[in-house]
Amino acid sequence: MAGITSFSERDALYKKLHNLYETTKDSVNKQYSYPEGPVLAYGYDALGSVAIGLIENRTVDQKTLDGIYSIVSTEAKKQGIDDIPVIFYKEQIAQLNLGRGDAWRPIIGGVQDTSYIGSVTTGFAATRGGQSGFVTTGHAGGVGTTIYQPGSSYPVGTITVSSGGVSSDSAWMQYSNVAGQIFESSASMDIRDNGSVRGTGCHNVGYHKRGHYRDGSKGDLTL
Repeated sequence: MAGITSFSERDALYKKLHNLYETTKDSVNKQYSYPEGPVLAYGYDALGSVAIGLIENRTVDQKTLDGIYSIVSTEAKKQGIDDIPVIFYKEQIAQLNLGRGDAWRPIIGGVQDTSYIGSVTTGFAATRGGQSGFVTTGHAGGVGTTIYQPGSSYPVGTITVSSGGVSSDSAWMQYSNVAGQIFESSASMDIRDNGSVRGTGCHNVGYHKRGHYRDGSKGDLTL
């Protein structure tokens, strides 16, 4: 908060940061949020820095970090903030009890998946021709039907082979991120074991942990 000498100046900065967050959150979410990307938390802190939480125990390459920073810094300049400070820090997945209708990565059996007909249920992880994937219901659709887990915001691929609900009510689709588990109940599932998390939305953070700091100057940034 260098150069801030009054509450009015601080509040003006916070307004710019809020506008920055609102303008960039969809881009960060779509391109970089978990489970497809490394971002678990995105927002700004009380000191005027943009804080970005990256999932721990995952390698994040420089190209990804530069891409995230570019989104933030480009919009920051439009908001009148030069050399926006950005903090990348390691973040753990929250320990939550997930329901069968939440997003599961890896995908397990007995949770909700969706096709154009509506909600169906995953069967179990299975390999076919040496390729990983999972079984779902045949009436979900024919070959090429897009499958989502749990809903339309989370496409996971298309059906590879399907009975079409004729000879059996089963289908299989290739998908590498699966686990040999069956959903029993929310209380019985430990998401730290299976790597799942509810949703991928960005949110404001009012604090940050120790992380790698980028102030707009040139230099390497690694985790």
